[in-house]
Amino acid sequence: MKKLNLIALCATLCLGAIAQDEIRHPSFASPFSNHAVIQREMKSSLWGKATANSKILVEVISAAGKVDEIETTASENGRWETTTPRKYPAGGPYTIRLTDLRCKLSTEITDVYFGDVWICSGQSNMEMSYSWGLTRGKELMETNSCSTIRMLNVPNKTSVIPLDSFTAEWKLCTPENAKQFSAVGYFFGVSLNEYLNGEVPLGLVDSTWSGTNIETWLSAEFISTIEGQEWVAKNLEKREAYVKTFHDGSWKQILQDWIEANSFENAFGVEREEKLDARYHFSSWSTTALITPFETLIDKEFDGHVCFMRSFELSEELIKNATKATLHLGQIDDDEKTIVNGKIVGETKGWRQQRNYTIDKPAEVFVEGLNIIAICATDSGGGGGFHDVAADDICLKLYNGSKVVTIPLAEKEWSYKASKVDYKNRPPDFDNVSPYSYSACYYGMMSPLFPMSVKGAIWYQGCSNVHNPVGYVKFFDAMVKDWRHNFTGGDFPVYVVQLAAFMGTHEEVFDSAWARFRWMQYNLEKNLENVGTIVTIDVGDHADIHPKDKQTVGERLANLAAIRTYNVDGVVDTRPNPEFASSINKKVIVKFSCEALGISGNAKELKGFQLAGADGVYHWAKAEISNASPNTVEVTCEAVAAPTKVRYAWDDYPDCNLISKDQGFPCGPFELAVEIK
Repeated sequence: MKKLNLIALCATLCLGAIAQDEIRHPSFASPFSNHAVIQREMKSSLWGKATANSKILVEVISAAGKVDEIETTASENGRWETTTPRKYPAGGPYTIRLTDLRCKLSTEITDVYFGDVWICSGQSNMEMSYSWGLTRGKELMETNSCSTIRMLNVPNKTSVIPLDSFTAEWKLCTPENAKQFSAVGYFFGVSLNEYLNGEVPLGLVDSTWSGTNIETWLSAEFISTIEGQEWVAKNLEKREAYVKTFHDGSWKQILQDWIEANSFENAFGVEREEKLDARYHFSSWSTTALITPFETLIDKEFDGHVCFMRSFELSEELIKNATKATLHLGQIDDDEKTIVNGKIVGETKGWRQQRNYTIDKPAEVFVEGLNIIAICATDSGGGGGFHDVAADDICLKLYNGSKVVTIPLAEKEWSYKASKVDYKNRPPDFDNVSPYSYSACYYGMMSPLFPMSVKGAIWYQGCSNVHNPVGYVKFFDAMVKDWRHNFTGGDFPVYVVQLAAFMGTHEEVFDSAWARFRWMQYNLEKNLENVGTIVTIDVGDHADIHPKDKQTVGERLANLAAIRTYNVDGVVDTRPNPEFASSINKKVIVKFSCEALGISGNAKELKGFQLAGADGVYHWAKAEISNASPNTVEVTCEAVAAPTKVRYAWDDYPDCNLISKDQGFPCGPFELAVEIK
C-alpha cells in the first residue's frame, strides 16, 4: 500500500513539474527490444520517445551488475537520442534501463548483446524464407539453434514520408524463428558465425519486399541528386505539407478532391449519357489507329486519360435475334472504362488484365443503325495504351444460339481526345502507397532503423531492374551513400548477390540483358569503396526466378565478409575474377586473380567463351586453361582474325563451367576489351 502511495505521489509531483506537457512513459525505438544485438566497438546510437523536454538516464547493466550511465534530454516532440556510454566489446547479456528523471518512470530491455549488426535487404530472393521450398540447407534450418545469432524482421510497410517506428521484436535463432526469416540472411549468419568461432554475436535485420525495384530503397533526397531524376526534388518541397495532413487526418479529403478534379468523369463527362451516345459531337477530335502507344500518339512523357470513340452500324434483325454479346478489347495500360451508347458495359483496373465484357441483354444496349462506343483509358505511369493484342482480337461478338456474328472494331480509325494528368504531383494515399514507387520502402522500412549502428549490409536485388544496367549503377551508388549517411557505421561494407542463371540457354550467340546486368553488378565495386559482389551463376533455375539453394548464396556472402571485413586467418579470396585480356596473334589470353583455374563437373573442355572482332559480332570460341600459367585461359576462334573483345557466360542461363580449382567458386559473366600486343 505504501508503495502504491509513493507511485501516486511521484506521478502527482511529475504532473506539477511538467504542467501542460503530456506524460509519456519512456520507451526505446523499434530496433531495440529484449534479445537485441547492438553494434560493438563503437559508441552505438540509442534513441526513443519520452515526455517532452524530460531528462533521460540510460543505464547499461552487465550480468555482473556493473552499471554504465549516460544522460540526455528529450526534445520538444519527445524524441531522445544518445549513444552507449562507452565502446563495448562483443558479449553479454546486458540489461539497458531507461529512466525519466523527473517522472521516475522506467523501462528496460534485457538479454541484450553487443556484436555485429548486418542489414539484409532487397527483393524476393532476399525475402525468400523456408516456406518457399528450400533445397540445400533445409535440414539445417529445421534443427539448428544458435544462441549468438539474433534476428529482426521489419514488417512490410510503405510511406511517402519517413516513419519512425514499426511493430516487431528481436528473435532468438531457433528453428521456429529461422523459418520466418530471410533464408539468405540466415545462412549468411550461420556461416559467418562459424568463421568467427561463435565469438561475436550477430544481429541480422531483414528489411525486404518481393518484386521491388531499387528506386524504392533510397530516399527522394538522394534520388534527386541523380542525373535525370531532378524532378524528384520537387516532391521534397511538399513533404512538410504531407506530414501535416498525415497527422491531422485531412489528407483523405485532399486526395479525394484531387481524384475528382483529375477523373475521367470530370474530363469527358463519361457518366452523362447525352455526352457519349450518338448525339455526342466528336468530329473535331483527332483520329488514329486504335493500337497505338500513348507515348507515340501524344508524347513520350504522357500520363493521363485518352478517350477513343467510333461508330458502327447494326441491323434491327441482328440485335433482335442476339441472345448475348461479348466485347473483346485485349490488354489496356493501365485502367479502362468502356461505354456503348451512353451505358457503361465494363470497367477494369490493372494493365495486365484482359478486357472481355459480356452483355446479357444486347437489345437494352445496342440500337438499330448508328452505335457509339467509347473506350476511356487511363495511363498513370510508364507506357500506356493497347498492347500485346492484335487488331483482329478487338471485336464485338453477337450470339444467336450456336451462330456468332463478329463485328471488327480495330480495322477503322478511331477518334480520340487526350487529357494530361500530372501524377507526379498527386497527393499521397497514405493507406495505399505502392512498394514499387520511389522511396516507398525506404520511408516505411529503412527510416525507422536510422540512426542504428551497423557493421554492414548484404543486398540481393535486381530482377526488377535487369533491363536498365546503366541506370542501376547510378541508383545503387546513391543508395549506398544514402544508407551510409543515415546508419551509423561509416563507410560500412555492402556485399551484393549477382543474379543467378534464369530462363533459356541459347545455342546461337545471344546478347543477353541478364548477362549484361550481371557484369554490371560485378563492377559495382569499382565505383565505391567497400563494395563487393558474389557470383551465383551456378545455382540458378531455368523455370524459377527464385532458385531454392539459398545456403550457397549465404555461404559465399559470409566468405566474402570473412575475407574483406574480418580478415579471418587462412581465408583468402580464391574467386576467379577476370583481370585483363590480351592478344598475341589470333590467341586471346585472359588472366584471372586466383592461383589456379578448373573445370566444373566431369567436363573436359571449357564452355561459354566468345570472341568478337572490330565489327563487334561475337562468335563461339574454343578455350582451354593454359599449361604454362594455371590462372589464365587461352581463347581462339577461326572466324575472328583480329579479336577486340572476349566475353564469357553471356546468356540468360549460360552453359559455362570455369571455376577456381581449390574451392570451386564459379566465374561469373564478363566482357573485356582485348589489348593487342
